[in-house]
Amino acid sequence: MTPSPDTPTRTWADIRLGTLARNWRHLRSQVPDGDDVAAVVKADAYGHGLLPVARAAAAAGARRFAVATLDEAVALRRDGVPHEILLLAPLLPEEAETAARNDIVPFVSGAGYLDAMAE
Repeated sequence: MTPSPDTPTRTWADIRLGTLARNWRHLRSQVPDGDDVAAVVKADAYGHGLLPVARAAAAAGARRFAVATLDEAVALRRDGVPHEILLLAPLLPEEAETAARNDIVPFVSGAGYLDAMAE
């Protein structure tokens, strides 16, 4: 539902990319060496802007990203993200080639799914 022009908006998000980067560095400092974390930027980085948020996270040291759709993954690749990109949802069979061509890590729910994707 779209708010009426007569009704003031009471919620908003004020994303400061510098703060996001500082928070990422702090979070990463709490993770033991050898373990890793992913910057989850699905759903347009939860509505905050896929590419600006991913760029800020990468600049702060993120080396793994998680997205919900292949479109989001390809957008990151096209923007120059060279790091690991994980899909959080299964691919459609017709998306497998695009995922492979763009070096996207697919979500695998079981051996049957893996066999279908291999075909």
